Amino acid sequence: MHHSNLVFSTYCAETGTRMTVEVPARVARRYIERHKLLPDRLEQWPLSALEELLEEVDGGDVDAWERTLILLAHHRSVAAMLLLAELEAQVPDDLKSFAELAFAESLGWLGYGYHREDPGRPPIVRRVKR
Repeated sequence: MHHSNLVFSTYCAETGTRMTVEVPARVARRYIERHKLLPDRLEQWPLSALEELLEEVDGGDVDAWERTLILLAHHRSVAAMLLLAELEAQVPDDLKSFAELAFAESLGWLGYGYHREDPGRPPIVRRVKR
């Protein structure tokens, strides 16, 4: 593990999944802080509202990217997870770790665990049986 990184690990009691990702400490703090943006009943937003979020990230505005990523991560839908996967190639380099946390969390809401502690290796994704 790199000295400026930490292992960000969460457990979702609702789905029984765990997310573990090594990220820079500043990214973990920022990701946690961005949870204050989550509106009530986000999971009820229609697909059209999620697609509108994508228009907000056309530029390189970090706040717009973080807002879009955190909202998609918490929509709790396959559609939102797929949008996150599509965005992965467009995410600015300095937000790649933030985007990985969002993707991992979106998988957690769908019942998949996500584990990657070594930045040089691919993650392990497993379906959690409940």
